[in-house]
Amino acid sequence: MKKQQHKHKEKKTIMTKTFSGKQAPAILYIVPISIAVVYVFEVVKSGGYLGSAVTNASICLMISSLLVTFVWMIAYKKMLMGASIKQIDSMSGEQFEDYLAYMYKSKGFNVRTTPKSCDFGGDLIVEDMKTGSLTCIQAKRWRRNVGESAVQQAISGAQYYECGNAMVITNSTYTDAAKKLAHKCGVKLIDRFSLGTHKMYEI
Repeated sequence: MKKQQHKHKEKKTIMTKTFSGKQAPAILYIVPISIAVVYVFEVVKSGGYLGSAVTNASICLMISSLLVTFVWMIAYKKMLMGASIKQIDSMSGEQFEDYLAYMYKSKGFNVRTTPKSCDFGGDLIVEDMKTGSLTCIQAKRWRRNVGESAVQQAISGAQYYECGNAMVITNSTYTDAAKKLAHKCGVKLIDRFSLGTHKMYEI
């Protein structure tokens, strides 16, 4: 997933880009401007004494930063929860992983992500809190059909992370070769038509 190639370069950050590719809310740009205004106001009010102005501006900056982060995270989670297949198709690879992680967490599963590089075939490790079983998930946010290499990666990841189950989840569909290999090796496949359904959580 981390190495998938596209005609255009996708941004790595998820905090400054929405699913539709638009820039982050204006509040992220308004806050720094507001801090600058507060700073100037404090300088004038204190008669040019910078110490007091800097202290007050710093406090405002800290409070504003916490508020913006809190509001943005709530909005981001709401977007994840209500994402349509069209929005999912426009996600970056990392956003797709975030989407899957959030969906599993919302269903009571324990989820941990693997390193962004050298993930050994697994993107997410999902634990069923009732049974304790672990599932290694290879996530593929692709525009083309997913081949057998993704199945092989999931198998490799399951072995490395000592998981009893392996799964591949994509917003696309699978090639016949991928389906045959998955069936033979017991790897569960979730395609765009099963995303968000009960099939995704039967692990």
